[in-house]
Amino acid sequence: MHYTIIFAFVLLSALSFFNAAQADEGYYYSPPHCGFQVTFPDKPYKNTKCEGQHQEVCYEQASYTQFFEGGQTLNLKVICSKSDEITYKEYNPTVMRMTLRAMSDQNIIKTYEVNAKEYKFYKHASMIGEGLRGKDDTLYIAQLWLDDHSTFSIEAELTGDASETGDKLLSDVLHSVSIREDTEDNAKSDEVTDKAKNQDADADSTDSVEASEE
Repeated sequence: MHYTIIFAFVLLSALSFFNAAQADEGYYYSPPHCGFQVTFPDKPYKNTKCEGQHQEVCYEQASYTQFFEGGQTLNLKVICSKSDEITYKEYNPTVMRMTLRAMSDQNIIKTYEVNAKEYKFYKHASMIGEGLRGKDDTLYIAQLWLDDHSTFSIEAELTGDASETGDKLLSDVLHSVSIREDTEDNAKSDEVTDKAKNQDADADSTDSVEASEE
């Protein structure tokens, strides 16, 4: 796990600025209202979650799991919820740090670093933690991105012995996070939505073919 912790510090230090280049492969994910985007290795599982006294606040959660030789497992969870300028202003570095700590579950037993910064058009906070999942060591990385109309969070958990394959995949996903190109004006919103729909259609078609072959 020591190697992976060092990897995490190097990785997060390289994420001070967005990587504007979008990944050529993988599954592009960005809900229509979201000001940020990420590329999963493959199509994630999507489900709707609701909170509040009357379950009145609902949002989509995208999750992805991949297993590697040697027993390492990568779990990813992404949420991008609608927000507003008032919330954006309220999220100062202190609030962002508190939010990240609240996101982590009870299995995270040690926090190494929590950073929060404010930029011209967005805010960003990140956290590295270490814990246990059963008897396996766990590396936990959480990031929070905000603009004046959306809040984007990504949680990544690497469980088991460190491997170059798992570390690289996590690095690729985190480096794919960026401001959506159409954030300032939504001229491309239909194009972005259609791209996601086409990906879903292609994936569903592939699933149907595989089912027929069986």
